[in-house]
Amino acid sequence: DSICSERWQTVTFEQLMEHKTGLPRLAPNMGEIESDVQDPYVEYSVEMLGQDLRSIQPVPGKYSYSHLGYAATHWLFEKVGGMIDFTDKNLGRIIGMPFTKWEYPPSEIATGHGLDGRLQPVWNTNALRPALGLKSTLHDLISFLHVLFDGYESNKRRQDPNALRKELRVLS
Repeated sequence: DSICSERWQTVTFEQLMEHKTGLPRLAPNMGEIESDVQDPYVEYSVEMLGQDLRSIQPVPGKYSYSHLGYAATHWLFEKVGGMIDFTDKNLGRIIGMPFTKWEYPPSEIATGHGLDGRLQPVWNTNALRPALGLKSTLHDLISFLHVLFDGYESNKRRQDPNALRKELRVLS
């Protein structure tokens, strides 16, 4: 279940995050395996991702935007208790973003629109979840911005939810 073959041993986490692994944007067989073009990633499993990553030759240091690099972090998340637990702890409890999650029922996700203006169904991202799947609320995103702009230690609004409401009233 590991992708740590000889060709991957020199790839670093930083290179994955910065898209400097020379990986293609999507798996070579994407566009051939989907049974539903309205939900193109629903059938792309972690097993398929592993097979694809083992067949691809990374080029450490070469920039190439890739969903596959972020998806490869699946195995790293598994080493720290799993992606959901990692997110709940680090975003939910530490930063104060309890409604930022990898999965929400489709009924709780705002309906998207295509370039043509027509309604589009929710996509299930499965194995590409680390690249495409994190979902959040406006309140959580504002909390995240406060952490970014104020720094973690000085973010007193995180401890006082009313302070955020007051600031938003001032802005409106």
